[in-house]
Amino acid sequence: MRLKIIDSPIPAVIANGVLAAGSACSFRVAVFHAFSPGERSLALDLTNVHYVDSDGLRAICGVHRLVRFRGGILGIALKHGALRDLVRTCGLGYQPEVEIFDSFDECAERLRSA
Repeated sequence: MRLKIIDSPIPAVIANGVLAAGSACSFRVAVFHAFSPGERSLALDLTNVHYVDSDGLRAICGVHRLVRFRGGILGIALKHGALRDLVRTCGLGYQPEVEIFDSFDECAERLRSA
């Protein structure tokens, strides 16, 4: 998995590849670095993630808990239908502080205006 951290104008983690047992820890570290103290909202660009296992899903849910604790919004950009279904099935898509988008640009624009 390749990860990129963006800190301006909104904190974001851009992931490419597979979010699974071998990469979930790196994903959590990237989120930790992107989501510095004082930040409330975070964008996750998972449009180029084509597989997520239970460890990857657990990492995404952990990001949700962190954002919820800070009172912010978690924007998740998803392109693949199966991954979108997985996120909704586990309940994240129905949380008021989670917003799902088709593209990272839509996600970033929404969080900028929040």
